[in-house]
Amino acid sequence: MTRYFFSNTGDYLGGFDGDAALATLPAGAVEVQTPPNDGRDRLINGTVVPYVAPVSLNQQLETSFLSLIPKHIGQTYCTGAVIAAIMQAKVAVINANEIDPSGYMARNIVASLSLPFQMATDQQNLLSQFPSSSLTAPGGTNLWPF
Repeated sequence: MTRYFFSNTGDYLGGFDGDAALATLPAGAVEVQTPPNDGRDRLINGTVVPYVAPVSLNQQLETSFLSLIPKHIGQTYCTGAVIAAIMQAKVAVINANEIDPSGYMARNIVASLSLPFQMATDQQNLLSQFPSSSLTAPGGTNLWPF
């Protein structure tokens, strides 16, 4: 019969069957009744806590881009051209992040996006979501501060 164990730090060790396999367990291993659904699940205070994948930069930026429109819709400065520019920039940023995971290309797209001054704070919030690695081009060229 297979028995399932986590380390004393909460990492899943796996399923073990037989005395020889059990002898390889590290000290302090904690047995659970069933295997976790994902090997990245953690044992915290005796409870198996499911692994939750981190939100990718693209998911985060897409949500942020889409939230711009409802905040400003109906204002005279939020024209069809502004909405189209936001949507085109959203697609361009997501594509750029696929090509250049450092975020450098995508950050430049957001920085150069021409939005009405009423949306400047939103644009700065978008820029703040990029990692610091996006300030330097893959070849090492530093960007100007935003």
